[in-house]
Amino acid sequence: MKSVGRIDEFLSVLLREPREPRPRPQKNFARGLDKNAEMKYTRTMKHYTTPQITIPQPVPSGTSGESLYEQYSEALAAVRAAIEVVRRNGPNMRDYYAAGTWSAALEEHESRIMKLQEIADELSYILEWIVKVYNL
Repeated sequence: MKSVGRIDEFLSVLLREPREPRPRPQKNFARGLDKNAEMKYTRTMKHYTTPQITIPQPVPSGTSGESLYEQYSEALAAVRAAIEVVRRNGPNMRDYYAAGTWSAALEEHESRIMKLQEIADELSYILEWIVKVYNL
């Protein structure tokens, strides 16, 4: 009778409703698998990075809002282009097969993309702030 209990336990596990996987937007975004991950990742990173960003303050003798907007827009476009280039030129498994370091290379590559994405998120936040404060 002991085996019947184990079979029942096995069947209950097998037939239970599937659980939702824990969201991993940064990894999915880095691999380009989830189209909505960029938005999720951006929201997540803004939550953590926003309080740490030093933003320009409007003063009469300072840079105009339009100039600040152009400068930060150009920087954001460059970082987004860098993200795409880095994403396209990721590690190739064949280059790491002999040493057995494929997973480490992939993690490092994803880490580089995430760092660039953090910079893009900060620049986006600054741009939003400039638009709001300078009424652009």
